[in-house]
Amino acid sequence: MTYWQRLVVHIQRWKSILWRFLTHIAKVVFQKDNYSYYFISRPRISKDITQFCNSTLRKGRGPQTIKELKSSLQSTPNCANIYHIIQNNSDFDVELISNWILEKTPKQPDNIKTDLVAVLEDLKHLQYLKERIRQRQTTCFDHDNPLHEETLFKLWDLLLASTSHESFHKKSEEWAKLGFQGKDPATDFRGGGFLALQQLVYFAETRRELVLQMLNEASESYPFACVGIRCTVAIVQLLDEDYLDALLYGCSEEQALNMIHERYCELWIRFHRSWKNKKWSDIMSFKTCFEEQLDKAKHSLQRNGYISECDE
Repeated sequence: MTYWQRLVVHIQRWKSILWRFLTHIAKVVFQKDNYSYYFISRPRISKDITQFCNSTLRKGRGPQTIKELKSSLQSTPNCANIYHIIQNNSDFDVELISNWILEKTPKQPDNIKTDLVAVLEDLKHLQYLKERIRQRQTTCFDHDNPLHEETLFKLWDLLLASTSHESFHKKSEEWAKLGFQGKDPATDFRGGGFLALQQLVYFAETRRELVLQMLNEASESYPFACVGIRCTVAIVQLLDEDYLDALLYGCSEEQALNMIHERYCELWIRFHRSWKNKKWSDIMSFKTCFEEQLDKAKHSLQRNGYISECDE
């Protein structure tokens, strides 16, 4: 083979490689090949506040609009302080914030302030609901509080009354049957506060047979009540990371509370089934298993709007 013939062969080979590469790039650009994202992915370009006001805001209100408002404030260098105010304050001044935002928007469409105020009011209500839920978690269990004591009695009545030879006691060895670490369950509620107790009772009231079955299965492998408290902490974490915003949008306080209780039940059921299926009996594996299921719960919330109780 002459030099020129070898050159032609090499050129044809490189043309073929180049063509495959360009085809791959085209698939990525037009999003026709999901697997391409393992190799090349397009960076997401966040809108700044001007783009948000001129385009997204016109599409109407909703949880997605709130999400894009917060994202645009983060992406605009001189709006970071506004973002921190609305993210960390459930009682921010809507009129003041809207004026600050409009000062950063040189070209303003008609009626933009009316639309912006409406979205900010929605966001303020969302932040209020989150704050009310957090308050329940940060409220320490108090034996002298009649509501707390009544709720603890409900838990005893639902899960211990049928098997215990004792009547209700604030402090008793019987609490260990539910997976509490000592005679006084109040010491375990510190991490999840009064919210943890409320969620335990909600789970037992709405799914009593399932809870009794799970309690029996967990008795030899993990402390049942303590895992429930950990689920409460995880739900508040999901709340803080905005995974529940779409579900909270437009809710009353009672509806919001019931919604997070349901997600709590779904998360615990998901963890329990995973623990049972993998036959893990070593409590040292708890953190690994729980974090794995929490990550999957996040994906499920983003995809479905609820926490699937098993892998799909």
